[in-house]
Amino acid sequence: MSKRPNHAKRHLEQTTWPLKQVAQRAGFGSVDSLQRSLRRHTGISADLYRQRFGRSAATQPHSRPAAAGGSSGT
Repeated sequence: MSKRPNHAKRHLEQTTWPLKQVAQRAGFGSVDSLQRSLRRHTGISADLYRQRFGRSAATQPHSRPAAAGGSSGT
């Protein structure tokens, strides 16, 4: 994989920068170029990549099933 997609992935994982800034910092000429490259290398869009692998993904609360026997009762 080339350096630009790797740089973009790292920025998406570690920052909350707008896609335009990620594209510029990673060396892409436009957001469209970034999107095409990331989709080609990862199979998903930059937005979805950030949702799945970004730092906010690690802090998102996960839904948990109710604990067994969790109802207090009579």
